[in-house]
Amino acid sequence: MENLLKKARISGRLNISNRNLNEIPSSELKLEDQLFGEKWWTVSPLLKLDISYNNISEIPDDLALHTELKTLHAMNNKVIRLLL
Repeated sequence: MENLLKKARISGRLNISNRNLNEIPSSELKLEDQLFGEKWWTVSPLLKLDISYNNISEIPDDLALHTELKTLHAMNNKVIRLLL
């Protein structure tokens, strides 16, 4: 997961699809809070999130805090409620 987060901090794209997740790990979405040697000013905002092919039933409202998020792929989940 650490490699995925490093790539996401550079590109703004986080792909956590097909990981058998039951929820979106909100701590993982805070890219700027999880620096592994990077400088905070080099971190890209979250632009694209792929949570496809998991068991996620709710999209949490804190996802709305990512105002620069342009694309959310959430197919093949069990979403029954959007909390945005």
